[in-house]
Amino acid sequence: MSTMEAQFEELRVLSLVLPLFAIVVTLFRLAIRAWRRQLWWDDFWAMAAVLCLILFMTAMQLHFRDGSSYSLTTRIALYYMLSEFFYAVNWCSKISIFLTTIRLTVRGPYRTLLVRLACCFGVAWAILFAQVFWVCETQPGWKDTPQPQCNLGRNVAIAQVITDVATDVILIAAPLKLIWRVKVTRPQRIRITMVFGSTIIATIVSLYHAYAILRFGGFEEARAAVIQDGVSLIVADVSVIVAFFARISSVGESHGPVAVELVRVKPSSKSPDSFAVNVDTDTTISRDYSHPDGSDLDKMPSLGSSSPNGKVSALPEADGDGEPFGKV
Repeated sequence: MSTMEAQFEELRVLSLVLPLFAIVVTLFRLAIRAWRRQLWWDDFWAMAAVLCLILFMTAMQLHFRDGSSYSLTTRIALYYMLSEFFYAVNWCSKISIFLTTIRLTVRGPYRTLLVRLACCFGVAWAILFAQVFWVCETQPGWKDTPQPQCNLGRNVAIAQVITDVATDVILIAAPLKLIWRVKVTRPQRIRITMVFGSTIIATIVSLYHAYAILRFGGFEEARAAVIQDGVSLIVADVSVIVAFFARISSVGESHGPVAVELVRVKPSSKSPDSFAVNVDTDTTISRDYSHPDGSDLDKMPSLGSSSPNGKVSALPEADGDGEPFGKV
């Protein structure tokens, strides 16, 4: 077996194993949400990423094999499928991650800002999608090769680096407000930070893909694309799966739901008492309770059994459509 054939065989194996693992993880995440009746738009985009990844895998398997039985048009179409479905998986995963953050945020100006930023994600995806065509269609010769592959070059790599780094910084920074505004225990804070900080891994992989475009192209570029898509989709599922297993672990250790501190804000003549409760990485609950005299805590609606140290042990779930409870 020649070196080229060995590389193609390695790529075919990689393009099956890693994407299949990412698909299984995503289906498990969707099963969790469906079982808990909490499917929402972040799950829709995760499922869209799975469908695009299946098409990406198919195009990869067909493109990197003997193409003598395909027409020239088919080989060119397979390359464009590889390029565009790579973007589709990557950006569907990013949008899913960001919508998970929006899901955790109560209605108000900050949530509105996040929704607008999510629209910017779609604009960035559209620009990169179009860039492949206007770069490749201006290059002569590549369509006549046995395995057509356009040289995307420096401009595409720079555009990918800028958009990936900018959006990943937003994905990492956006949930920090949730951590600062809500009183949580130290293990819970570490868990939330770890979950959303996993986006850094996706950023590193995207930088590797951009480097492969600039320096190598061909096989190395295709391998980096497979790794980036697989890792991006897995990162999109981390928040749901970690929360699921953390809840199971907490129930197993305490034989009951995780205790969450109840925070009392000093009342004033113009503002009522405010209580903020954080459940897990699926829902953030914020409710206001008004007491004219600022002292009658016994009138507060019961959220579950309380302990002498002022903690609540039973918490409500999100409503059916996945929207957070409460108001700003």
